[in-house]
Amino acid sequence: MELHLYGHIVSVAGVNVDEIEISTDLEYETGYSWDKVKKKYEEIIDNYLHELNQNWANEDKIIVRISQIETRILNIKGVLDVSNTTIQGVATNYMLDRDSIVVRKENTKA
Repeated sequence: MELHLYGHIVSVAGVNVDEIEISTDLEYETGYSWDKVKKKYEEIIDNYLHELNQNWANEDKIIVRISQIETRILNIKGVLDVSNTTIQGVATNYMLDRDSIVVRKENTKA
């Protein structure tokens, strides 16, 4: 038996990459500074965003949550407190469009 399909159109669209800036104020333990925690900070933020991106095709939208960012930052050795966290300059969670994933812009303030 032969099967012939005619007139079918398949659309393939790539994912959009949304680059976000995360800014936060950190309070450090004695002997720690941005230079000592920067690598771990960037690693935990990138890991969190990667976790969100893994499910982009199954989700209606990806939400980057400030509470998740702060919770993870507080687990960094040398960080005592986190405050004034913003995403794209706003102190609210960040929602992406359905066909988007998120990556971190280089952090300029901590």
